[in-house]
Amino acid sequence: NFLSSLIHMRSGIADAIVHSDSIPSLCNLLKSPDERVTKGTAITLGYLTFNKTAARILFSICRNYPDVFTSILSFIGKPAKINQEWMKEFNLAKKFGLPSQCLEING
Repeated sequence: NFLSSLIHMRSGIADAIVHSDSIPSLCNLLKSPDERVTKGTAITLGYLTFNKTAARILFSICRNYPDVFTSILSFIGKPAKINQEWMKEFNLAKKFGLPSQCLEING
């Protein structure tokens, strides 16, 4: 929760996370058995969708691993702090088919 608070309050923190290649590591934390970790991680990733570069990286990860997107939505809580434009874009991409879906069909 501390990291998500910093991202929300201080500019530059999201950029530091992007440039340190921490987004994939954060996505892996969504698999943690500790609910506090998964909830805090989902909130952090939600805030990162407001950063253009972070949103692009997270979009790419979610396209290739849709369970990451599902985990974010299930753990983020209400009211969710997530960029609604990012959500619309991802849902549109999902509608037209994600790379992982194409591999399942065309394998």
